[in-house]
Amino acid sequence: MKLPWVSRERFDEERARAVKAETALEELLQKFLDYIQSQQLASTVIGENTDLSKIQPIAGRPTIANIIDIANRDAYRAAQVPGAKSVTEQLAEARSKMNRVKAAANGN
Repeated sequence: MKLPWVSRERFDEERARAVKAETALEELLQKFLDYIQSQQLASTVIGENTDLSKIQPIAGRPTIANIIDIANRDAYRAAQVPGAKSVTEQLAEARSKMNRVKAAANGN
């Protein structure tokens, strides 16, 4: 096997370039880790007066408390309208509609 000949100057230039690239990568990694560390939020302390509907552990994903809050607000608004269907009636209609769709999908 014949190895290609490389001059010492060319070898040193390539080695210096590789070391420079590794150093830049390590600096970038350190900046990234520092950024991640600075973006971490302090843990939320849940106490007696904590409004659970305002806590979202993952941004954009509601908690159970958020969903319950929205459902309660909508149920209250629906109850204020005279002649409106109750929540149980709405659930019964949705259930029957879902059962019809399932039956149609199953060929019944």
